[in-house]
Amino acid sequence: MCAAIEAIGEGWKAVHVDSEEECLSTLETRTFSTLVIDHSPPQIDAMPILREIRGRGWAVPVILVTALGNEQLISEALGLKLSEYVPKDRENLAARLSQAVVRSTASYSKKLQAISAMSRMRVQMARRTHQNLLDGFVAPIIHDIRNPIFYILGMADQLLTQPEDQETLRHGLTKIIQKAEWINELVERLLLFARQDAEERVRMDLTAWLSTLLTREAGAMHLHNVRLISDLPPDPTWIRAAPRAIEQVFQNLLANAVEALVQGRAGGVITVRLRLETSRAEVIVEDNGPGIPPEILPQLFRPFATSAKKKKGTGLGLSIVAGIVREHGGRVQAESELGHGSRFTLWIPLEHERPVALVLEDDESMQKLIQSQLESLGLRTEIYGDGAQVLSKLDQGHWNLVILDMRASQVGGLAVFEEILRSRPDLVDRTMIVSGCIEDRGLQDLMEKTPVPCLSKPYSIRDLHDVVRFLLRSTDGEQH
Repeated sequence: MCAAIEAIGEGWKAVHVDSEEECLSTLETRTFSTLVIDHSPPQIDAMPILREIRGRGWAVPVILVTALGNEQLISEALGLKLSEYVPKDRENLAARLSQAVVRSTASYSKKLQAISAMSRMRVQMARRTHQNLLDGFVAPIIHDIRNPIFYILGMADQLLTQPEDQETLRHGLTKIIQKAEWINELVERLLLFARQDAEERVRMDLTAWLSTLLTREAGAMHLHNVRLISDLPPDPTWIRAAPRAIEQVFQNLLANAVEALVQGRAGGVITVRLRLETSRAEVIVEDNGPGIPPEILPQLFRPFATSAKKKKGTGLGLSIVAGIVREHGGRVQAESELGHGSRFTLWIPLEHERPVALVLEDDESMQKLIQSQLESLGLRTEIYGDGAQVLSKLDQGHWNLVILDMRASQVGGLAVFEEILRSRPDLVDRTMIVSGCIEDRGLQDLMEKTPVPCLSKPYSIRDLHDVVRFLLRSTDGEQH
Protein backbone atom coordinates (compact mmCIF):
# COMPACT_ATOMS: atom_id res chain seq x y z
CA MET A 1 0.00 0.00 0.00
CA CYS A 2 2.92 2.36 0.67
CA ALA A 3 4.09 1.83 -2.91
CA ALA A 4 0.62 2.65 -4.24
CA ILE A 5 0.55 5.92 -2.30
CA GLU A 6 4.05 6.97 -3.31
CA ALA A 7 3.18 6.18 -6.93
CA ILE A 8 0.54 8.93 -6.90
CA GLY A 9 3.19 11.45 -7.84
CA GLU A 10 6.08 13.61 -6.79
CA GLY A 11 5.96 14.73 -3.16
CA TRP A 12 3.83 11.81 -1.95
CA LYS A 13 5.49 9.83 0.82
CA ALA A 14 4.24 7.01 3.03
CA VAL A 15 5.34 5.97 6.53
CA HIS A 16 4.72 2.34 7.52
CA VAL A 17 4.10 1.27 11.15
CA ASP A 18 3.40 -2.23 12.51
CA SER A 19 1.23 -1.70 15.60
CA GLU A 20 -1.38 0.47 17.27
CA GLU A 21 1.16 1.78 19.78
CA GLU A 22 3.62 2.75 17.06
CA CYS A 23 0.83 4.40 15.06
CA LEU A 24 -0.29 6.59 17.97
CA SER A 25 3.21 7.53 19.04
CA THR A 26 4.04 8.54 15.45
CA LEU A 27 0.90 10.70 15.22
CA GLU A 28 1.93 12.45 18.44
CA THR A 29 5.17 13.69 16.88
CA ARG A 30 4.36 14.08 13.18
CA THR A 31 1.58 15.51 11.02
CA PHE A 32 0.01 13.54 8.14
CA SER A 33 -2.51 14.48 5.49
CA THR A 34 -4.16 11.02 5.58
CA LEU A 35 -3.98 7.86 7.69
CA VAL A 36 -4.53 4.46 6.03
CA ILE A 37 -5.33 1.53 8.35
CA ASP A 38 -5.21 -2.08 7.12
CA HIS A 39 -7.93 -3.67 9.23
CA SER A 40 -6.88 -7.29 9.64
CA PRO A 41 -7.65 -8.54 13.15
CA PRO A 42 -6.33 -9.95 15.33
CA GLN A 43 -2.97 -8.56 14.11
CA ILE A 44 -4.32 -5.03 13.53
CA ASP A 45 -7.76 -3.93 14.70
CA ALA A 46 -8.60 -0.56 13.19
CA MET A 47 -11.48 0.35 15.51
CA PRO A 48 -9.51 0.87 18.76
CA ILE A 49 -7.04 3.01 16.82
CA LEU A 50 -9.83 5.09 15.27
CA ARG A 51 -11.56 5.52 18.64
CA GLU A 52 -8.31 6.63 20.29
CA ILE A 53 -7.55 9.09 17.49
CA ARG A 54 -10.94 10.74 17.71
CA GLY A 55 -10.88 10.61 21.50
CA ARG A 56 -7.70 12.68 21.44
CA GLY A 57 -9.37 15.23 19.17
CA TRP A 58 -7.22 14.53 16.13
CA ALA A 59 -9.01 15.44 12.88
CA VAL A 60 -6.70 13.60 10.48
CA PRO A 61 -8.64 11.83 7.66
CA VAL A 62 -8.70 8.03 8.04
CA ILE A 63 -9.09 5.47 5.24
CA LEU A 64 -10.03 1.91 6.19
CA VAL A 65 -8.76 -0.94 4.04
CA THR A 66 -10.12 -4.41 4.83
CA ALA A 67 -11.38 -7.67 3.44
CA LEU A 68 -13.53 -8.24 6.55
CA GLY A 69 -15.88 -5.30 6.21
CA ASN A 70 -19.46 -5.62 7.37
CA GLU A 71 -22.35 -3.21 7.87
CA GLN A 72 -21.87 -2.88 11.62
CA LEU A 73 -18.13 -2.20 11.28
CA ILE A 74 -18.59 0.41 8.56
CA SER A 75 -21.45 2.08 10.45
CA GLU A 76 -19.36 2.44 13.60
CA ALA A 77 -16.37 3.67 11.62
CA LEU A 78 -18.47 6.29 9.81
CA GLY A 79 -19.74 7.43 13.20
CA LEU A 80 -16.10 8.11 14.06
CA LYS A 81 -15.73 10.28 10.93
CA LEU A 82 -14.15 7.68 8.65
CA SER A 83 -13.19 9.39 5.39
CA GLU A 84 -13.10 6.43 2.97
CA TYR A 85 -13.65 2.67 2.96
CA VAL A 86 -11.67 0.57 0.46
CA PRO A 87 -12.52 -3.18 0.34
CA LYS A 88 -9.70 -5.58 -0.43
CA ASP A 89 -11.78 -8.13 -2.23
CA ARG A 90 -11.94 -6.19 -5.48
CA GLU A 91 -9.52 -5.75 -8.36
CA ASN A 92 -7.16 -2.81 -8.75
CA LEU A 93 -6.73 -2.25 -5.01
CA ALA A 94 -3.70 -0.02 -5.56
CA ALA A 95 -5.56 2.25 -7.99
CA ARG A 96 -8.63 2.50 -5.78
CA LEU A 97 -6.51 3.19 -2.70
CA SER A 98 -4.52 5.95 -4.40
CA GLN A 99 -7.76 7.57 -5.61
CA ALA A 100 -9.20 7.41 -2.10
CA VAL A 101 -6.05 9.01 -0.67
CA VAL A 102 -6.17 11.84 -3.22
CA ARG A 103 -9.87 12.51 -2.54
CA SER A 104 -9.42 12.39 1.21
CA THR A 105 -6.39 14.65 1.18
CA ALA A 106 -8.07 17.19 -1.11
CA SER A 107 -11.16 17.25 1.09
CA TYR A 108 -9.07 17.73 4.23
CA SER A 109 -7.14 20.55 2.56
CA LYS A 110 -10.37 22.36 1.66
CA LYS A 111 -11.61 21.94 5.22
CA LEU A 112 -8.42 23.47 6.61
CA GLN A 113 -8.71 26.35 4.14
CA ALA A 114 -12.32 26.90 5.20
CA ILE A 115 -11.33 26.92 8.87
CA SER A 116 -8.58 29.40 8.07
CA ALA A 117 -10.99 31.62 6.15
CA MET A 118 -13.50 31.46 8.99
CA SER A 119 -10.80 32.38 11.51
CA ARG A 120 -9.72 35.35 9.38
CA MET A 121 -13.32 36.50 9.09
CA ARG A 122 -13.84 36.24 12.84
CA VAL A 123 -10.67 38.24 13.42
CA GLN A 124 -11.88 40.91 10.98
CA MET A 125 -15.28 41.07 12.69
CA ALA A 126 -13.59 41.26 16.09
CA ARG A 127 -11.34 44.07 14.86
CA ARG A 128 -14.32 45.97 13.47
CA THR A 129 -16.20 45.56 16.76
CA HIS A 130 -13.08 46.53 18.69
CA GLN A 131 -12.66 49.70 16.62
CA ASN A 132 -16.31 50.63 17.06
CA LEU A 133 -15.92 50.11 20.79
CA LEU A 134 -12.86 52.35 20.85
CA ASP A 135 -14.53 55.07 18.79
CA GLY A 136 -17.89 55.10 20.53
CA PHE A 137 -17.23 54.04 24.09
CA VAL A 138 -13.63 53.74 25.27
CA ALA A 139 -12.40 57.06 23.86
CA PRO A 140 -14.94 59.15 25.83
CA ILE A 141 -14.09 57.17 28.97
CA ILE A 142 -10.39 57.95 28.54
CA HIS A 143 -11.20 61.62 28.03
CA ASP A 144 -13.54 61.84 31.02
CA ILE A 145 -11.11 60.08 33.37
CA ARG A 146 -7.94 61.84 32.22
CA ASN A 147 -9.31 65.33 32.84
CA PRO A 148 -9.95 64.91 36.59
CA ILE A 149 -6.74 62.86 36.99
CA PHE A 150 -4.80 65.70 35.35
CA TYR A 151 -6.44 68.16 37.75
CA ILE A 152 -5.69 65.95 40.78
CA LEU A 153 -2.03 65.57 39.83
CA GLY A 154 -1.62 69.25 39.00
CA MET A 155 -3.27 70.47 42.20
CA ALA A 156 -1.36 68.00 44.38
CA ASP A 157 1.91 69.11 42.80
CA GLN A 158 1.03 72.76 43.38
CA LEU A 159 0.16 72.16 47.03
CA LEU A 160 3.44 70.31 47.56
CA THR A 161 5.75 72.76 45.80
CA GLN A 162 4.02 76.06 46.56
CA PRO A 163 2.79 76.07 50.16
CA GLU A 164 -0.13 78.44 50.57
CA ASP A 165 -2.32 79.54 53.44
CA GLN A 166 -4.67 77.13 55.20
CA GLU A 167 -7.75 78.25 53.23
CA THR A 168 -6.07 77.63 49.86
CA LEU A 169 -4.89 74.23 51.06
CA ARG A 170 -8.41 73.30 52.19
CA HIS A 171 -9.89 74.43 48.87
CA GLY A 172 -7.34 72.42 46.86
CA LEU A 173 -7.86 69.27 48.89
CA THR A 174 -11.62 69.63 48.60
CA LYS A 175 -11.34 69.81 44.82
CA ILE A 176 -9.09 66.75 44.77
CA ILE A 177 -11.65 64.79 46.79
CA GLN A 178 -14.46 65.90 44.48
CA LYS A 179 -12.57 64.82 41.37
CA ALA A 180 -11.66 61.47 42.93
CA GLU A 181 -15.31 60.89 43.89
CA TRP A 182 -16.34 61.72 40.34
CA ILE A 183 -13.93 59.09 38.95
CA ASN A 184 -15.26 56.57 41.47
CA GLU A 185 -18.84 57.34 40.39
CA LEU A 186 -17.86 56.89 36.75
CA VAL A 187 -16.35 53.47 37.52
CA GLU A 188 -19.51 52.44 39.39
CA ARG A 189 -21.68 53.51 36.46
CA LEU A 190 -19.43 51.60 34.06
CA LEU A 191 -19.80 48.45 36.15
CA LEU A 192 -23.57 48.93 36.19
CA PHE A 193 -23.56 49.48 32.42
CA ALA A 194 -21.53 46.28 31.89
CA ARG A 195 -23.67 44.09 34.17
CA GLN A 196 -26.98 44.53 32.36
CA ASP A 197 -27.70 40.82 32.08
CA ALA A 198 -30.88 39.50 30.52
CA GLU A 199 -33.78 39.54 32.98
CA GLU A 200 -36.91 37.48 32.53
CA ARG A 201 -39.99 39.43 31.47
CA VAL A 202 -43.02 39.18 33.75
CA ARG A 203 -46.56 40.49 33.61
CA MET A 204 -46.74 43.65 35.70
CA ASP A 205 -49.27 46.38 36.41
CA LEU A 206 -47.41 49.59 35.59
CA THR A 207 -50.03 51.70 37.42
CA ALA A 208 -49.61 49.90 40.74
CA TRP A 209 -45.86 49.56 40.30
CA LEU A 210 -45.38 53.29 39.67
CA SER A 211 -47.61 54.16 42.61
CA THR A 212 -45.43 52.08 44.95
CA LEU A 213 -42.19 53.52 43.55
CA LEU A 214 -43.32 57.15 43.70
CA THR A 215 -44.61 56.80 47.25
CA ARG A 216 -41.24 55.41 48.29
CA GLU A 217 -39.25 58.16 46.52
CA ALA A 218 -41.41 61.09 47.62
CA GLY A 219 -40.07 61.09 51.21
CA ALA A 220 -36.43 61.28 50.13
CA MET A 221 -37.21 64.06 47.63
CA HIS A 222 -38.88 66.13 50.33
CA LEU A 223 -35.51 66.39 52.10
CA HIS A 224 -34.16 68.12 48.97
CA ASN A 225 -37.10 70.56 48.87
CA VAL A 226 -38.53 68.70 45.87
CA ARG A 227 -42.24 67.88 45.67
CA LEU A 228 -43.34 64.80 43.72
CA ILE A 229 -46.78 64.80 42.06
CA SER A 230 -48.24 61.63 40.56
CA ASP A 231 -51.07 61.50 38.07
CA LEU A 232 -51.96 57.84 37.55
CA PRO A 233 -55.11 56.20 36.10
CA PRO A 234 -57.41 54.24 38.42
CA ASP A 235 -57.25 51.05 36.33
CA PRO A 236 -54.34 48.60 35.86
CA THR A 237 -51.90 49.11 32.98
CA TRP A 238 -50.58 45.68 32.04
CA ILE A 239 -47.19 45.36 30.39
CA ARG A 240 -44.65 42.55 30.12
CA ALA A 241 -41.32 43.81 31.38
CA ALA A 242 -38.17 43.17 33.39
CA PRO A 243 -38.95 44.75 36.79
CA ARG A 244 -35.36 45.60 37.83
CA ALA A 245 -34.66 47.16 34.45
CA ILE A 246 -37.84 49.26 34.54
CA GLU A 247 -36.96 50.42 38.05
CA GLN A 248 -33.55 51.46 36.76
CA VAL A 249 -35.25 53.57 34.08
CA PHE A 250 -37.42 55.56 36.47
CA GLN A 251 -34.80 55.90 39.18
CA ASN A 252 -32.43 57.41 36.62
CA LEU A 253 -35.06 59.86 35.37
CA LEU A 254 -36.12 60.88 38.87
CA ALA A 255 -32.52 61.24 40.09
CA ASN A 256 -31.67 63.45 37.09
CA ALA A 257 -34.73 65.62 37.75
CA VAL A 258 -33.89 66.01 41.45
CA GLU A 259 -30.29 66.93 40.62
CA ALA A 260 -31.41 69.53 38.08
CA LEU A 261 -33.83 71.11 40.58
CA VAL A 262 -31.37 71.16 43.47
CA GLN A 263 -28.53 72.62 41.39
CA GLY A 264 -30.64 75.05 39.40
CA ARG A 265 -33.33 76.24 41.78
CA ALA A 266 -32.67 74.74 45.22
CA GLY A 267 -35.87 72.73 44.85
CA GLY A 268 -38.98 72.44 42.73
CA VAL A 269 -41.67 70.07 41.43
CA ILE A 270 -41.48 66.75 39.59
CA THR A 271 -44.64 65.41 37.96
CA VAL A 272 -45.14 61.83 36.77
CA ARG A 273 -48.13 61.09 34.54
CA LEU A 274 -49.31 57.75 33.13
CA ARG A 275 -51.74 57.55 30.23
CA LEU A 276 -53.13 54.49 28.48
CA GLU A 277 -53.17 54.55 24.68
CA THR A 278 -54.52 51.93 22.25
CA SER A 279 -51.39 49.79 22.09
CA ARG A 280 -48.99 51.37 24.54
CA ALA A 281 -48.57 53.13 27.86
CA GLU A 282 -47.33 56.72 27.87
CA VAL A 283 -45.35 57.86 30.91
CA ILE A 284 -44.25 61.49 31.31
CA VAL A 285 -41.63 62.60 33.82
CA GLU A 286 -41.26 66.37 33.91
CA ASP A 287 -39.74 69.00 36.17
CA ASN A 288 -39.79 72.78 36.44
CA GLY A 289 -36.01 73.06 36.65
CA PRO A 290 -33.54 75.10 34.61
CA GLY A 291 -33.89 72.97 31.46
CA ILE A 292 -31.35 71.36 29.14
CA PRO A 293 -29.15 73.39 26.75
CA PRO A 294 -30.41 72.96 23.17
CA GLU A 295 -26.99 71.88 21.86
CA ILE A 296 -26.98 68.92 24.28
CA LEU A 297 -30.56 67.77 23.69
CA PRO A 298 -29.98 65.84 20.39
CA GLN A 299 -27.11 63.84 21.95
CA LEU A 300 -28.78 63.24 25.31
CA PHE A 301 -29.31 59.47 25.01
CA ARG A 302 -25.82 58.69 23.75
CA PRO A 303 -23.23 57.32 26.20
CA PHE A 304 -21.37 60.08 28.06
CA ALA A 305 -23.70 62.88 27.07
CA THR A 306 -24.74 64.85 30.16
CA SER A 307 -27.10 67.72 30.85
CA ALA A 308 -25.40 68.69 34.12
CA LYS A 309 -23.79 72.12 33.82
CA LYS A 310 -20.95 71.17 36.16
CA LYS A 311 -20.59 67.71 34.61
CA LYS A 312 -21.21 66.01 37.92
CA GLY A 313 -22.99 63.16 36.17
CA THR A 314 -21.21 60.50 34.14
CA GLY A 315 -23.57 60.62 31.18
CA LEU A 316 -24.33 56.89 31.24
CA GLY A 317 -27.71 57.06 32.97
CA LEU A 318 -29.81 58.29 30.05
CA SER A 319 -28.13 55.95 27.55
CA ILE A 320 -29.11 53.08 29.87
CA VAL A 321 -32.66 54.45 30.05
CA ALA A 322 -32.96 54.60 26.27
CA GLY A 323 -31.46 51.13 25.83
CA ILE A 324 -33.83 49.50 28.32
CA VAL A 325 -36.90 51.19 26.85
CA ARG A 326 -35.91 50.18 23.31
CA GLU A 327 -35.23 46.63 24.47
CA HIS A 328 -38.85 46.52 25.64
CA GLY A 329 -40.01 47.62 22.20
CA GLY A 330 -40.63 51.19 23.30
CA ARG A 331 -39.35 54.68 22.68
CA VAL A 332 -38.17 57.62 24.79
CA GLN A 333 -38.16 61.30 23.91
CA ALA A 334 -36.73 64.37 25.65
CA GLU A 335 -38.07 67.92 25.40
CA SER A 336 -36.77 70.99 27.17
CA GLU A 337 -36.77 74.77 27.17
CA LEU A 338 -34.16 76.70 29.08
CA GLY A 339 -35.67 78.22 32.18
CA HIS A 340 -38.87 76.18 31.90
CA GLY A 341 -37.86 72.64 32.84
CA SER A 342 -37.56 69.31 31.02
CA ARG A 343 -39.97 66.60 29.98
CA PHE A 344 -39.14 62.93 29.27
CA THR A 345 -41.85 60.88 27.55
CA LEU A 346 -41.69 57.09 27.47
CA TRP A 347 -43.88 54.85 25.35
CA ILE A 348 -43.94 51.20 26.43
CA PRO A 349 -45.98 48.56 24.55
CA LEU A 350 -48.88 47.01 26.40
CA GLU A 351 -48.74 43.29 27.14
CA HIS A 352 -50.56 42.29 23.95
CA GLU A 353 -48.36 44.60 21.85
CA ARG A 354 -44.92 43.31 22.77
CA PRO A 355 -42.04 43.71 20.27
CA VAL A 356 -42.11 41.25 17.38
CA ALA A 357 -39.26 39.23 15.89
CA LEU A 358 -39.27 37.88 12.34
CA VAL A 359 -37.37 34.56 12.21
CA LEU A 360 -36.35 32.61 9.09
CA GLU A 361 -35.31 29.11 10.20
CA ASP A 362 -36.22 25.84 8.46
CA ASP A 363 -35.30 23.43 11.27
CA GLU A 364 -38.33 22.75 13.51
CA SER A 365 -36.30 22.04 16.64
CA MET A 366 -34.37 25.29 16.16
CA GLN A 367 -37.64 27.14 15.57
CA LYS A 368 -38.94 26.02 18.97
CA LEU A 369 -35.67 26.84 20.72
CA ILE A 370 -35.44 30.34 19.22
CA GLN A 371 -39.09 31.02 19.97
CA SER A 372 -38.60 29.99 23.60
CA GLN A 373 -35.51 32.16 24.00
CA LEU A 374 -37.09 35.21 22.38
CA GLU A 375 -40.21 34.78 24.51
CA SER A 376 -38.00 34.88 27.60
CA LEU A 377 -36.73 38.26 26.38
CA GLY A 378 -40.28 39.56 25.99
CA LEU A 379 -40.65 39.20 22.20
CA ARG A 380 -43.40 37.67 20.15
CA THR A 381 -42.25 35.68 17.13
CA GLU A 382 -43.27 35.21 13.51
CA ILE A 383 -41.37 32.14 12.30
CA TYR A 384 -41.09 30.98 8.69
CA GLY A 385 -39.27 28.00 7.21
CA ASP A 386 -38.94 29.37 3.68
CA GLY A 387 -37.63 32.77 2.64
CA ALA A 388 -40.33 32.98 -0.03
CA GLN A 389 -42.90 33.34 2.75
CA VAL A 390 -40.90 36.22 4.23
CA LEU A 391 -40.55 37.96 0.86
CA SER A 392 -44.32 37.84 0.37
CA LYS A 393 -44.85 39.74 3.65
CA LEU A 394 -41.84 42.04 3.54
CA ASP A 395 -43.58 45.10 2.11
CA GLN A 396 -46.16 45.37 4.89
CA GLY A 397 -44.42 43.63 7.80
CA HIS A 398 -43.78 45.36 11.13
CA TRP A 399 -40.91 43.89 13.15
CA ASN A 400 -38.53 45.03 15.88
CA LEU A 401 -36.00 42.30 15.10
CA VAL A 402 -35.12 40.12 12.09
CA ILE A 403 -33.20 36.82 12.39
CA LEU A 404 -32.24 35.16 9.09
CA ASP A 405 -30.80 31.67 8.59
CA MET A 406 -28.48 31.95 5.59
CA ARG A 407 -29.15 28.39 4.41
CA ALA A 408 -32.89 28.01 4.93
CA SER A 409 -34.51 25.67 2.41
CA GLN A 410 -35.85 27.04 -0.88
CA VAL A 411 -35.21 30.79 -0.56
CA GLY A 412 -32.48 31.42 2.04
CA GLY A 413 -31.55 34.31 4.29
CA LEU A 414 -29.09 35.83 1.82
CA ALA A 415 -31.81 36.43 -0.77
CA VAL A 416 -34.12 37.85 1.90
CA PHE A 417 -31.45 40.20 3.22
CA GLU A 418 -30.66 41.44 -0.29
CA GLU A 419 -34.33 42.31 -0.68
CA ILE A 420 -34.31 44.04 2.73
CA LEU A 421 -31.40 46.18 1.52
CA ARG A 422 -33.34 47.05 -1.62
CA SER A 423 -36.86 47.63 -0.36
CA ARG A 424 -36.78 47.79 3.48
CA PRO A 425 -33.59 49.64 4.54
CA ASP A 426 -35.34 50.52 7.80
CA LEU A 427 -34.91 46.87 8.86
CA VAL A 428 -31.15 46.63 8.20
CA ASP A 429 -30.11 47.85 11.65
CA ARG A 430 -32.55 45.35 13.21
CA THR A 431 -31.22 42.31 11.34
CA MET A 432 -28.89 39.52 12.42
CA ILE A 433 -27.60 36.55 10.41
CA VAL A 434 -27.11 32.96 11.62
CA SER A 435 -25.13 30.48 9.56
CA GLY A 436 -23.58 27.07 9.88
CA CYS A 437 -21.11 28.00 7.15
CA ILE A 438 -19.57 31.31 8.12
CA GLU A 439 -16.84 30.90 5.50
CA ASP A 440 -19.48 31.02 2.71
CA ARG A 441 -18.33 33.43 -0.02
CA GLY A 442 -21.75 35.07 -0.27
CA LEU A 443 -21.81 35.71 3.47
CA GLN A 444 -18.30 37.14 3.43
CA ASP A 445 -19.23 39.50 0.58
CA LEU A 446 -22.31 40.55 2.55
CA MET A 447 -20.29 41.27 5.69
CA GLU A 448 -17.83 43.36 3.69
CA LYS A 449 -20.55 45.53 2.14
CA THR A 450 -23.08 45.70 4.97
CA PRO A 451 -21.73 44.56 8.35
CA VAL A 452 -24.53 43.10 10.48
CA PRO A 453 -24.28 40.86 13.54
CA CYS A 454 -23.60 37.24 12.56
CA LEU A 455 -23.77 34.13 14.75
CA SER A 456 -22.03 30.95 13.65
CA LYS A 457 -23.92 27.71 14.33
CA PRO A 458 -23.77 26.19 16.83
CA TYR A 459 -24.10 29.27 19.01
CA SER A 460 -24.79 29.61 22.72
CA ILE A 461 -28.01 30.98 24.17
CA ARG A 462 -25.96 33.70 25.86
CA ASP A 463 -24.58 34.79 22.47
CA LEU A 464 -28.11 34.92 21.04
CA HIS A 465 -29.33 36.97 24.01
CA ASP A 466 -26.43 39.41 23.71
CA VAL A 467 -26.95 40.08 19.99
CA VAL A 468 -30.75 40.34 20.30
CA ARG A 469 -30.50 42.80 23.19
CA PHE A 470 -27.80 44.79 21.36
CA LEU A 471 -30.05 45.19 18.30
CA LEU A 472 -33.10 46.11 20.35
CA ARG A 473 -31.13 48.66 22.37
CA SER A 474 -29.43 50.17 19.32
CA THR A 475 -32.54 51.03 17.35
CA ASP A 476 -35.76 52.93 17.91
CA GLY A 477 -38.20 50.55 19.57
CA GLU A 478 -41.16 51.59 17.42
CA GLN A 479 -42.06 48.93 14.86
CA HIS A 480 -41.59 49.73 11.18
